[in-house]
Amino acid sequence: MWGPPSPRRRAVGLSRYHPGPMEVSPRGYVSAIEEWRKARDHFFKSHYASPLGEVARDAFAGLSYFDVDPELVFSAELEPPAEDEIDIEASTGTTSLYRKAGEVKLPLSRGTVSLVVLRGADDDMFIPFRDKTNGDGSYEAGRYVAVDRNPDGELLIDFNKATNPYCAYDPEFSCPLPPPQNTIAFRIEAGEMAFA
Repeated sequence: MWGPPSPRRRAVGLSRYHPGPMEVSPRGYVSAIEEWRKARDHFFKSHYASPLGEVARDAFAGLSYFDVDPELVFSAELEPPAEDEIDIEASTGTTSLYRKAGEVKLPLSRGTVSLVVLRGADDDMFIPFRDKTNGDGSYEAGRYVAVDRNPDGELLIDFNKATNPYCAYDPEFSCPLPPPQNTIAFRIEAGEMAFA
């Protein structure tokens, strides 16, 4: 919906992150994120579709992450886009048209930000973003955060699951870079850190 942020655009309670009759404790949420990270490490180490080459997979000891911050999980309504498509620059210097899913407003602790949500090749949604950790803790070109849907139709955005684009691991990959409007003017210390 258009208009000012509604009370529902806020950091979500953990019970909304794990829908169900029982509330999930912060400890349970942290455990769930840790399990997600273990699965991601296993994918990077063992899966044929890993962005790491064979030599790098042999030496791989796991990704680095910021500490889990449950305050960086948000539920938001998807606002219709002003335009259907947007030109996005890629890490290889090319430019491609991407479909906009819409925009979200997120009430971060240092101010509300408005971010463009893009549609991927499989119609999944993601937000490519930059913040002040880029080049100072996280990958210099920016990161992605996946966008899921809650059962009530609102979007779920969890910065603890922010990931590097594949070009962070192999420059041969052509990755969409964050558009200028998805630049956050402060640090988002959550999610994946720069790959050493």
